[in-house]
Amino acid sequence: MEALKELARHTLTEVRRLALDLRPSVLDHLGLEAALRRYVREYAERTGVEVDLSLHLTRPLPQELETVVYRVVQEALTNVARHSGSPRASVGVVEVLGEVRVFMEDEGRGFDPEAVDPGRQGLLGMRERVELLGGRLSVESAPGQGTRVQVSLPIGVAA
Repeated sequence: MEALKELARHTLTEVRRLALDLRPSVLDHLGLEAALRRYVREYAERTGVEVDLSLHLTRPLPQELETVVYRVVQEALTNVARHSGSPRASVGVVEVLGEVRVFMEDEGRGFDPEAVDPGRQGLLGMRERVELLGGRLSVESAPGQGTRVQVSLPIGVAA
């Protein structure tokens, strides 16, 4: 009986963690722009990677879009710290023609996107999140040329 109780407690804790992973509470408390500014500031302090953040949104986004934009930026910057070796990165979030577009660039070592294992969790997770909302994700990179990630998400789909 004790083992079952422990399993139930563990499962509940895991479900709560997953729920928080889906929609970070910082988005509810601060909104997307402030949450991204805070994340980028903390990321730069933690990793030493300087990030230029540019935000141009004309209105609040639907929650689903906010979550995807936030998580994609998080994952892309995580990849910069883990793999690129770049001292700098740029992130842009802009609303254009009924879409939210997210651009992330680094000056790092780059890679051959065709040679990357399609099961890589970071890239796969970004692609799945974006495509679930009818968006597109592209990754441009080459060895020694840095990396550029571009995301386009239709605003109307999630509204």
